[in-house]
Amino acid sequence: MKSMANRMKAAVTPVDKFAAAEAAMATGTLQTAANVVSSVQLTSTVPQSSALFVPGSRVTRKESAGDSAIIRETFSLPPSDSALIDQLRQRSAAQGVMLNRSEILRAGLAALNMLPDSKLVEISNLVPKMKTGRPKLF
Repeated sequence: MKSMANRMKAAVTPVDKFAAAEAAMATGTLQTAANVVSSVQLTSTVPQSSALFVPGSRVTRKESAGDSAIIRETFSLPPSDSALIDQLRQRSAAQGVMLNRSEILRAGLAALNMLPDSKLVEISNLVPKMKTGRPKLF
């Protein structure tokens, strides 16, 4: 995967963060965290512990989940979905946020969690069903 990370870094043009911040402050378009929080309406379906998404940023807090903080899962994806994850990684890298495959999947779960039930069912009907288990080699 190092080659993917190198390709993603090569596609991102470096941004002068200080010049961008000065321009944003000069035009008055700089949003503070308080403005972002006040403009977002959290529904009852979103857990209170979920992080607020701010474009171009990543939440880096650590949460303690007892003895098993991370659960390793194995699942199957069709090649088209794997390619879609790579495209999403490149899109996020173009915005200056480097995400790995696991973070892309967890972001998708967070986005699905924010949807109302009707939209969740509508989107889940678009996903083709796959046969469970490992594919047979011969």
